[in-house]
Amino acid sequence: MAATLPPKSTGSTKLDSVVQNVSAAEPAKLSGFALYSRFALAGAVCCAVTHGGLTPVDVVKTRIQLDPVTYNRGLVGGFRQVIANEGAGALLTGVGPTFAGYFLQGAFKFGGYELFKQQFINQLGYETASNNRTLVYLASAATRRVLR
Repeated sequence: MAATLPPKSTGSTKLDSVVQNVSAAEPAKLSGFALYSRFALAGAVCCAVTHGGLTPVDVVKTRIQLDPVTYNRGLVGGFRQVIANEGAGALLTGVGPTFAGYFLQGAFKFGGYELFKQQFINQLGYETASNNRTLVYLASAATRRVLR
């Protein structure tokens, strides 16, 4: 008598075992702190990197504003003057506090936005929130902004 295959069999025992292992390894759906901490970390890293990366531009802009007589060659010329007069390290003046401040701001901004968005969806119900998604996005951003 022939052996019967399981209902979801592919006909190959090796392939069936791989499919079972992959099915068993599906990640659990995140919620609560685990989910919102990821949103916060993503926002923190993105804000810190983008704002920290623009610190040299801010340094040159500030020098041009504070001493327009000395730094009067535009942005690129300002970069050259700062490097010539003070060394390349001077372009990173203030990068630590900038990085730290925007890391925290990004964490609260993006983590808070996602938290409030989910709260509005829960209050309105999925169908109503889906039909009014722009209003939900605006309300979430405004609430996060007011409560900072």
